[in-house]
Amino acid sequence: MKAEVVNKILASTTSVLTEYFNITLEQNGAPVTVNDTEALDAVTVILGITGDLEGQFLLGYNNTTALNIARVMLGNPDYPELDEMGKSALSELGNMIGGLTSTGLSDLGFFCNLSPPTLVTTSAGTICTGTPVMIALPISSSAGDFRVCVGLREN
Repeated sequence: MKAEVVNKILASTTSVLTEYFNITLEQNGAPVTVNDTEALDAVTVILGITGDLEGQFLLGYNNTTALNIARVMLGNPDYPELDEMGKSALSELGNMIGGLTSTGLSDLGFFCNLSPPTLVTTSAGTICTGTPVMIALPISSSAGDFRVCVGLREN
């Protein structure tokens, strides 16, 4: 997987969270490889990619970070729990990051289509993402820690 592709996904994630929601980010440790079931966190938004690149990238949160980000997106610091509205907000965040990523990949010469985001929780059980090996990038933010996992290959 090309570093420039992973960097576009990170740049899009940083841009959306910083510019739209004033959430500051920084990388928190070295990237590691994980298998598809290790890539799932308590709350995970999965975005599939087809076209010149095939695979997916995931935004994985612990429950606290997921709720904190939903609170920021919903404009309510006292929002009580990660209910359907909060999950919808996190899925929309995936859409926003995915759209900006798609534009960035196009600038690199990769023309891709994104699937609508799928949000899963670990309480839903184990799922197979279909991407056997992914790169997991740990991120610290003002809303809490999370990961971006990328598993793409050129088609």
